Amino acid sequence: MDAFSRNHRRFIVAWRLNTLKIFCVILLCILNAANAFAQEEEKIAVLPFVINASDAPDNLATSLQQIFISSVSEKGYQVLPVDSVNRHPMAFQTSFGAGELKSIGQDLGADWVVSGTLTKLEEKINLDIKVDGPGEGSIPLAISVVEDSMDRIPDAADKIAEGIDYHLSGIIFISGIQIKGNKRIESDAILAIIDSQKGDRFDQSSLNQDVRTIMKMGYFDDAQMEYEDESNGRAVTFNVVEKPFITSITFEGNKKYKEDKLTEEMSIKKFAVLNLSEVKQSINTLLEYYKKNGYYNAAITYKVQDLPNNEAVLTFVIDEGEKVYITKIEFLGNEVYTDKELIKLMKSKKKGFFYWLTSSGVLEQNKLDYDVYQLTTYYNNQGYINTRIGEPDITYDKKTGLTITMTIDEGKRYRVGQVRITGDMIKTEEGMLARINLNKQEYFSNEVMYDDIEILKNIYADDGYAYSDVDPVADENDEELKIDITFNISKNKKVRVERINIKGNTNTRDKVIRRELKLVEGDYFSSSKLEISKNMLTRLTYLENPEIKTREGSADDLMVLDVEVTDANRGSFSIGAGYSSFDKLFASLGISIDNLFGRGQTLSLDGSIGSRTTQYNLKFTEPWLFDRSISGAVNLYDLETEYDDFTKDSKGASLGVGFLLGIDDYTRGSVGYSYDDAYVTSIY
Repeated sequence: MDAFSRNHRRFIVAWRLNTLKIFCVILLCILNAANAFAQEEEKIAVLPFVINASDAPDNLATSLQQIFISSVSEKGYQVLPVDSVNRHPMAFQTSFGAGELKSIGQDLGADWVVSGTLTKLEEKINLDIKVDGPGEGSIPLAISVVEDSMDRIPDAADKIAEGIDYHLSGIIFISGIQIKGNKRIESDAILAIIDSQKGDRFDQSSLNQDVRTIMKMGYFDDAQMEYEDESNGRAVTFNVVEKPFITSITFEGNKKYKEDKLTEEMSIKKFAVLNLSEVKQSINTLLEYYKKNGYYNAAITYKVQDLPNNEAVLTFVIDEGEKVYITKIEFLGNEVYTDKELIKLMKSKKKGFFYWLTSSGVLEQNKLDYDVYQLTTYYNNQGYINTRIGEPDITYDKKTGLTITMTIDEGKRYRVGQVRITGDMIKTEEGMLARINLNKQEYFSNEVMYDDIEILKNIYADDGYAYSDVDPVADENDEELKIDITFNISKNKKVRVERINIKGNTNTRDKVIRRELKLVEGDYFSSSKLEISKNMLTRLTYLENPEIKTREGSADDLMVLDVEVTDANRGSFSIGAGYSSFDKLFASLGISIDNLFGRGQTLSLDGSIGSRTTQYNLKFTEPWLFDRSISGAVNLYDLETEYDDFTKDSKGASLGVGFLLGIDDYTRGSVGYSYDDAYVTSIY
């Protein structure tokens, strides 16, 4: 064996011996740690509970004892057997004096003794737990938990076991939380928003976050947290300083607008907490209000007057300045249309001769935004599909007023190329092309295109396809400046009317409303019939603002119609008097009832009495004879007239029938028969 091999062998042996020594040292440390842990493992004795409940079962005291033994054992503690604990002469005592728990612990050889009391008040239960030990350095612990019912006892046991674990392991928990310094804000409102709760582990970072949460409420100028050590944890106190309470809001410098009007515009109100962010927001709102009414240079500040009892007066100091008007509107980049033509399309106007009467020249941002949209739309509808209008530039000069400058990139004008209709076809393409209008235009128009989409949807909806989709696909030819449009149609499922709901009618019968509808349950949906139904309801004088709303039914091929109506005044009464050359003095009386008994019928009675004429008239109309769209009318009358040479007395009646002529749903004809029986008396 050479020298190299011998040295290598010595190295291997030495390395193995060192590794063995290190392993032994580690094993010895682990055994020592395990032995120390076994020696330090604390023994806990749980006594039977004291029960203060009249309806409690006999074994509840020991049942609760077992529940708490289980919860404490899950925390890793060694719990003494129940039999050995319950044999102790003091185990079933109802109360324990000072030092008695320590004495029980010494007798049982336990490091800690747990005693508990359950008190039931109605459905709620209260669990009071005491923990003490025989050791000289042991610190007693008291925990109280309230639950809604007996079913919550296991949860309460887990909470208490966690508190005991914190106490025995040296972890500090929160024994109580209170709020100080608040006068108007309820403590419960503050406690409800913080995360920390009584019984939680004391965590400084969490409590600091609670302080920040309290400050975010906006009611306080300051909030601080402090704590005090107690025998069962740390008592936490949040000290707050409330913001002043606004008892009055006043204004200075306002000449054009009264305080009531300015107060309506603001978000901050009287009797609110003084929040500076809300004050600044209210200032911005007031400035926008002044600008909207032409006071472009208005300036607003505020001041606060402190009062006793943490109250304050908030004052807004206003410098209205002079009213500013638009004196010039100009455009840059427009070549197709003149400034004058474009200004006519705008809602914003220059200051006119009667500005004091018409409010012309007042700059309003919402109007200016609309003007940009309106001008862009106008260009797009004339074939300029790529027109862009920049943000209006507003400049102010004390001498000349406001100038609005709008920059326009008009782009190229596009003609209408080929127009096609594809997809799910229910009619011929030629037939539908004849119904739309884009293919009849020389230049492309967005407005016409979207109108055609509605036309195509109505064609499909009239055939039952209420949820059809029409997708316009544009193909721009930049060389020829043309746009080819293809309307791609997906008809989707054909839709039936699942249900018709009549709502809002308190007098009119459902039948009277339903008979005017051209759609019934089970029909395929038709947009034209729906429109006719709306018109028919609108023509009824005894209904106000009838509406028919559509919504999806229980399946994607079903629709529900909600007919919403309001009953109108059902009748009228009139009485009057007058003078005529023939009758001299006369009096009249009239009574009319529409929608008689909610059936849609009309009954009227009128009469007049004069020195030479007496007249009575009774009329009854039934709009739907035999439940068909045939109207019938009956009229009875009595007329007596004294002429210079004779007196004429007429009695009679008339019958009339009206019916549709079949031209459309509105044009009607009528036939009637009249009978008159007249005789003449007092001939001179």
